[in-house]
Amino acid sequence: MAIRGLQLINRYIAYAKSNVALIVAVFGLFMLTMSAVGFTNHQNAQASNPDNDIVRGGIYARDLAAKCHGDVKTIMDHYWIDCNLMGAVDGRVCRDGNVYVGDRVVARDANSIGRLPKQGSHPVSIGGHTYHETATRDAFLQECLNAFVKLDQHGSFQYAILKDCGNPIYSPSPVVVTPPPPEPKVIEVCRVADKKVISIKENEYDANIHSKNLADCDEVLIQVCNLITDTIRTIEEDDFDADYHTKDLDRCVEVPIKVCDLVTKTVKTIDDDKFRPRYHTKDLSRCDEKMVQACDIETGQIVTVTEDRTKLTRFSTNFADCESKDVTVCNLSTKQIITIDEDDFDASIHSYDQDDCTETEQPVSQPQPIGCVENPKAGVTCELPKTGPADFLTGGIGMASLAFAGSYYSGSRRDLLNALLGR
Repeated sequence: MAIRGLQLINRYIAYAKSNVALIVAVFGLFMLTMSAVGFTNHQNAQASNPDNDIVRGGIYARDLAAKCHGDVKTIMDHYWIDCNLMGAVDGRVCRDGNVYVGDRVVARDANSIGRLPKQGSHPVSIGGHTYHETATRDAFLQECLNAFVKLDQHGSFQYAILKDCGNPIYSPSPVVVTPPPPEPKVIEVCRVADKKVISIKENEYDANIHSKNLADCDEVLIQVCNLITDTIRTIEEDDFDADYHTKDLDRCVEVPIKVCDLVTKTVKTIDDDKFRPRYHTKDLSRCDEKMVQACDIETGQIVTVTEDRTKLTRFSTNFADCESKDVTVCNLSTKQIITIDEDDFDASIHSYDQDDCTETEQPVSQPQPIGCVENPKAGVTCELPKTGPADFLTGGIGMASLAFAGSYYSGSRRDLLNALLGR
């Protein structure tokens, strides 16, 4: 009707140019314009009928979460709509059935879900209540309505909801965006040429160059005969040197021999190159010798030796020779005679000569008579003390004693002399 009104206006203008009744034409134009505006407003009123709104007042302010309760929550859950509109972007839904984000079509054959039936709608039961799905070509009086549109990480359509009325949009024909192929997995392989473990993308794997068995990069061990030492050795294959090695192990065959172990007196089998005359003998009869225990006199220890070695002076079959011996010695520092173990004897402290502990008697000087003085030149001189009567009496007694002793000594000397002369 709006287009038809414009056509009539154009006709009135053309008529006015050729008719003197221009004022009438202008008035007619005004009336037709007002009629067209009134019709358009009627269409908008039908497009946003409050009784058909799922969310009354719409969700322009992204306030769906605040209004998402009761049957609104039940309806949103039915169409997998997040009440927080997390990740939703601006888009539009049009009468052609397409849902747009920018210029890209993200869904087709769109249907609007409302509370009232319309021409071409069909009922849908949600939470025990009946609602109506209507194709946008029948539900919309406007060409397009603004909406929040949610796409997945690859850009495929998930849901849409009209901003004016909160009515969900259902599409049986979402545009599915094929995700890009994933990055090839990185794997470790053995590069056969140089036996190195490397990392490559899985799509770069070439069975002629690589091996997924990493053990193929392990060093290969081989046995060789070392031509220098004539011994069999295990080496890494890369270390093989024909100047020093041969894979002919027969070149290094070790010849086993039987020997008598002189230490243990047992017959053993050893490799010929391990024969040591100090410890081995090829005379196996040496291992038939009888082993006995004896006292090693030098160490004082009981040892096991061959019977013929007990004939040596170092060994004794008398175990008592290895027992500790107590000896009596003189302790030179204390001049005491003590008993110690023979092994503890120390010549700087002890002496086997017990006389070393005998004290040497010192000559005792004879006391001189009272009043006598020993003179190195004149000998002993005596002088009578000049004292009183008492002192004289005591001195007389002393002198008498000395006279008697002198007479006795002279008589003894004389008797001894006569005896010697045979008188």
